[in-house]
Amino acid sequence: MEDGSFIPVDGGFLQSKQWEEFQNKISRKTFRVDEGALTCLAIKYELPIVGGYFFIPRGPIRIQKLKLKDQNKNLKLKIQLDRLIKIAKENNAGWIRIEPQSFKDLEEVNEALGGKHMIKKSKKDHEPAQTLLIDLRQNEENILAAMKPKTRYNIRLSEKKGVRIYSSRRPENVRSFLNLMSETAKRDKIRNHPDDYYLKMIETIPEEKLKLFLAEVNKQVIAGALVIFYDQVATYLHGASSDNFRNMMAPFGLQWAAIKEAKRRGFKFYDLGGTSLATKDHPVAKESWAGISRFKVGFCPTCQPVDFPGCWDIILDEKKYYYYRIIQTIKGFLS
Repeated sequence: MEDGSFIPVDGGFLQSKQWEEFQNKISRKTFRVDEGALTCLAIKYELPIVGGYFFIPRGPIRIQKLKLKDQNKNLKLKIQLDRLIKIAKENNAGWIRIEPQSFKDLEEVNEALGGKHMIKKSKKDHEPAQTLLIDLRQNEENILAAMKPKTRYNIRLSEKKGVRIYSSRRPENVRSFLNLMSETAKRDKIRNHPDDYYLKMIETIPEEKLKLFLAEVNKQVIAGALVIFYDQVATYLHGASSDNFRNMMAPFGLQWAAIKEAKRRGFKFYDLGGTSLATKDHPVAKESWAGISRFKVGFCPTCQPVDFPGCWDIILDEKKYYYYRIIQTIKGFLS
């Protein structure tokens, strides 16, 4: 599973029709290029002062589908990139932010650009640049046995303490989850999307593809997790927990419930949704991710991290991009 080769070549859920519908629901314009050599969903992000940019989550994609022996491979990719750039310019995008699925894809995009447009590493990655995947093509006993002893103990402890795990989209349960999201953000000093973002996500994406798992004790929701089920991969998207019930070990029970659900439905992998561990491609681990990375490693201690190149910006308007980077730098000093 090196170099992202495990990832479905359609780019996963973030390139799906359902994700596009959700983006439209939150008032973002979307564009598609689908002509063989390159396929992608591009989302227009609007910014004050500098205008907007195109963002292609986990893409562009289908570069892998072109056969290596195809002599016209780079030419085909160049033609489609030119088409994407034309659409972006017509919609006043100052740059196109890509998020390739592999380092090979990034290299091929760079080659196809041929120096015509500068490509630069973005200061911000939209999706995690690294993750861990649990192989679900083994039985439950082996998956559980491969976990760290402390993780197995905490899963069993949550069961012993009477933590009830279930899935629900009832309005009162969704509100409980959003309250926990706010509590978690304050505790961990992170910034969530507005509540309306999650509400529209749950409203737009069918329940068979987006499940809200909840952990409850004495009829009180104490933890929750949103999990995407798409193609071969189930992905842990967002999670939250109460600070008052940490001894219940509910997040461990939630993850185990989601893993079992994915296996029951025939999915091949469970994506733990983002880590920051020191590797060859990402030699410096983020200190702020230490706790969440440690939690996730417990479920998959022998898994090799899957590294992505992160976000890269194809610059279409150098002036706009220059001002954007200055504004981002100032924001960084003030935060």
